[in-house]
Amino acid sequence: MNPTSSCGPDGRSSPASDSVRKRKLALSGNRSRRLTRTILLGSAAVFLAIAWLARELELDTAELRGYLITSLLLVAAVVLLAVLMAGLIGLVRRFLR
Repeated sequence: MNPTSSCGPDGRSSPASDSVRKRKLALSGNRSRRLTRTILLGSAAVFLAIAWLARELELDTAELRGYLITSLLLVAAVVLLAVLMAGLIGLVRRFLR
């Protein structure tokens, strides 16, 4: 048996390795929350910067809103297409088994 293995003599994981595994799982949850918070804060900052620039440069806000809606619809269409393709691939794999 490998001396660095976390399994006991009977092949089961030791309580110490279980606590390490639980700690790693908790840390990964913290990472995802931090990533989500960072993405939301970054998006808010970019939105505010664009709004400030539009006001400073006296740009037409209706036209900018139209560009925003168009880009959001494009992103949604690409995401929908990716989900549909993933489902199609899953169905093909299921039928080929």
